[in-house]
Amino acid sequence: MGWEILVGQHWGDWKAIVFFCNTADEAFGPVLSVKDYDCDYIKTRFYEAWPEACIEIFGHERDPRSMGPHDDLHQVGRLTLVLAGFDEREEYDEIYGPEVE
Repeated sequence: MGWEILVGQHWGDWKAIVFFCNTADEAFGPVLSVKDYDCDYIKTRFYEAWPEACIEIFGHERDPRSMGPHDDLHQVGRLTLVLAGFDEREEYDEIYGPEVE
């Protein structure tokens, strides 16, 4: 794949999600947080929702290593959390605007 996410204990019931390139062994992008879920479940749901989030925003799947860390990658990461069922759409829409149809 070239990229993965690491999920680990962050604070209390919160888990941190960090992107990393598994060919260069370097972390990149924003740190995302999820509460009250098992690390393996988070990874599974995140990978399943990633393509859907990319398609909603860009119209096609994208490699996170090609995105700017504070703009595109953060937005796709946050939408991925929504589509994976970890965050509410309303919170995402408050930050990025409602989905355009």
